Amino acid sequence: MRLLKQASNEDRLGTVLAGLDALGLTRWAINRPVFEAVRKVWNSGRELAEIPARSYDELEPVKPDNYDSDAAARYKYQMEMREWVNGRANQHSQRCDCNYKIEIAQAFLDHPMYFPHNMDFRGRAYPIPPHFNHLGNDLCRGLLMFDEGRPLTDKGLYWLKIHLANLFGKDKLSHDERIRFVEENVSHIMAIADDPMPDAFLASEPDATRPWWLDAENPWQALAACIDYAGAMRSPHPAEYVSHLHIHQDGTCNGLQHYAAMGRDRKGAEEVNLAMSERPQDVYSGILRVAERLVDEDAKNGVEEALQLQNKLTRKI
Repeated sequence: MRLLKQASNEDRLGTVLAGLDALGLTRWAINRPVFEAVRKVWNSGRELAEIPARSYDELEPVKPDNYDSDAAARYKYQMEMREWVNGRANQHSQRCDCNYKIEIAQAFLDHPMYFPHNMDFRGRAYPIPPHFNHLGNDLCRGLLMFDEGRPLTDKGLYWLKIHLANLFGKDKLSHDERIRFVEENVSHIMAIADDPMPDAFLASEPDATRPWWLDAENPWQALAACIDYAGAMRSPHPAEYVSHLHIHQDGTCNGLQHYAAMGRDRKGAEEVNLAMSERPQDVYSGILRVAERLVDEDAKNGVEEALQLQNKLTRKI
């Protein structure tokens, strides 16, 4: 705090505060086609794409007849009942949270939105409204778009395709492979734009086809991207299509990127995607390979802990 006050007194926070002002003055809007799809799923009561079901359908455990006389049976029933109660409470909590987000979106359907930002000690800016913002979950991100659009341009169209492929979990492929994935699924994308959530599917009719966008890792954002891409492709000049979509990009382990850059570490730069490569690199997999090599060496020397760890390490450990 002392250093922050000193920087303020010396008028060295102007650029930082101007950045926060720029973020707070950015106008956002609700993506109406996505909202309509969200509302249809919500009103159906089905559990789909992070929207929880209207009711908790797990059957309540039945109290055994020997509850009072058999300690093992009593303990088993109590554990099952505890799990059931927790599941019901979690489902209700998720339903309330989702309902709150939808109500906020509905309130701003015809109005622009602004998100004032603050900054943490690392210099990262975050929107202050906690329940509904562009850094929220997939539902929040899919429902939001920029209020002021911009022409896509050829470069923007390229990154829209990359973004759409990423939302389907193709982010470890090369850019060319991601572009090809989108172009090979144009028929799905166009069908989605025409009818994002078919009534037949919501009604569970036997011959109904599951919408393709529901198979994405981030389905609501994928739906928004499909609608935007279809709009561009159907316009006379796709590069001139005015897009309102926000495309998120993230670094690979930003701290390690800084270390690699400061240390001129070529190998480290490759692992965190600072150096060019055909496919995106995963630093955690790289660390896993090093750890496995060290474990194997210790196992050869009879180290007990290494013998227990062999073939059990994953990139998440």
